[in-house]
Amino acid sequence: MVSYIYIVDKKTIIKGPYNFDYYQFRKLLNSLFYGLTAPKAISSRNLIADFGLNSILCNELINLLYQQAIITNNNRSSLLFSQWKVYFREICGYEFESKKNLRRIVEVNYGIKKPDIETLTFAIHTYFSIILTFLAVKVGEVISKSFDADHWLAMSTEQDTDALHDNLNIIFQNTPFKEIGFTNLIEPTFFSWFIEEKENKIYEKIRIIAKVVSEYSTSTLKIHDIHESDILKELYQSLSPRELRHSLGEFYTPDWLAEHTLLRLKYSPKPGIKTIDPTCGSGTFIIAAINAYKSANSSLEPEQLSRNILADIKGIDLNPLAVAASKINYLIALGEENLVALEGSDIEIPIYLSDSMLAPLEHKYETGDEYVIPTKVANFSVKKSFVDDRRFIETMAALEEAIKNRDTYKSFRQRLMATLKWTSPEIDDALENTYSILQELENKGLNGIWVGIIKNFFAPTFIGMSDYIIGNPPWVNWENLPESYRDSIKKYWSEYAYNLFRIKGIQARLGSAHDDICVLLYTTTLILAHNAPNLLYRTCERAMEF
Repeated sequence: MVSYIYIVDKKTIIKGPYNFDYYQFRKLLNSLFYGLTAPKAISSRNLIADFGLNSILCNELINLLYQQAIITNNNRSSLLFSQWKVYFREICGYEFESKKNLRRIVEVNYGIKKPDIETLTFAIHTYFSIILTFLAVKVGEVISKSFDADHWLAMSTEQDTDALHDNLNIIFQNTPFKEIGFTNLIEPTFFSWFIEEKENKIYEKIRIIAKVVSEYSTSTLKIHDIHESDILKELYQSLSPRELRHSLGEFYTPDWLAEHTLLRLKYSPKPGIKTIDPTCGSGTFIIAAINAYKSANSSLEPEQLSRNILADIKGIDLNPLAVAASKINYLIALGEENLVALEGSDIEIPIYLSDSMLAPLEHKYETGDEYVIPTKVANFSVKKSFVDDRRFIETMAALEEAIKNRDTYKSFRQRLMATLKWTSPEIDDALENTYSILQELENKGLNGIWVGIIKNFFAPTFIGMSDYIIGNPPWVNWENLPESYRDSIKKYWSEYAYNLFRIKGIQARLGSAHDDICVLLYTTTLILAHNAPNLLYRTCERAMEF
């Protein structure tokens, strides 16, 4: 048997005892070696020092990404940037031209003269996504005995450009994590665009990031022992001046307030009691909920406890960066012992990139037999009956894999008929046209994110009803929303939210009132809840209860 004792920031962490097998032997050798070289803890303080706004690496790489995003002639990079803008404008809703002092503040902090704020924000988000991805690789050694984080990080310092390019594609497509059963830890999003640019100066900074991350120790990730919750939130906040974050409508909930909110709700869930944060951000409320769940069910064995948490605590957000951070925080909150107990299982982390307001409203009130999901490449039509089927998620995973492997539609259809028992007419009706569009995009080198966008769009409908709804809603005024998004929710705003609150004269006020979108979200959450929901949302001035 072997145990490990760590002292981190004057706090003692004891792990073990463990059976002294090969895995523990290798871990002991690593501990002895790195113990002599004083590895850094994965903490907010260290992350900010290495990667925050005041670090040389941050400023240099964000500048390089910004310049590359402006001059790129790569069709896929341009397309991903365009699609990101759609999400970005719905997330924050602001027109930056009206912010007189914002460019001056950004110039001072990033050293870019007269910057295009949208392009700069895209560069910042790309930078943070790169950091998150490599941190996920490092955390991989905690979630599985068979995951070789050192290998993947070493490959990411490869000097050969083509070899580094190939390795980055493998990592950003989640391949290393799929091999150990984590199907969606790193989902392809808009921020992998830099890989295909093959820009040497950017690649050199990537190598540095991989090396720095490799020097961290994961021994401190037993976060309830070191009293640090959302370690990624502070890093992200450090990357953007306060004025820029607030101009984007980004206001983050302190950890203590999330914990206080759950105490006020008397949150002590038992297995089978469902909880959702429909605007989860980087996972502050999710972390608090998982910690409370573990305390309330401490008698359960690690494997059963982990499976219950994954089934019972879920999150949604429209910000792809927030979703990525929340997934990592979810795993850290689960803890090493609970994660290792799941070894050999296929695990989907229940955090989804979706609009938790629009999707439930359309699912409940639209009378047609299909949804239309508009994107920059095509309008994807999806049958309602297909979305409501229990095989939907597995089918979308099979679709993504088939497109990536360039399978023919015929072989894809045969596989679904054999494995998921779909009939040929059902598959043709639901997916034939979508498959054709995705094949064409793959052939043009423009695929990678679209299946995920389609699947995640329906997350609020396929994750089921909840007993607890918690979180901090978005703060965007009606008049600041993009016109297309206002049009998509206008009928619900006038017929649903304001009828519930019995406010009259809405037609005269639309477009000129200072109503906040959180009002509609409050009422939409009732669609996600059982008949008597426990709903507690943090607002700027008070907690609001239904």
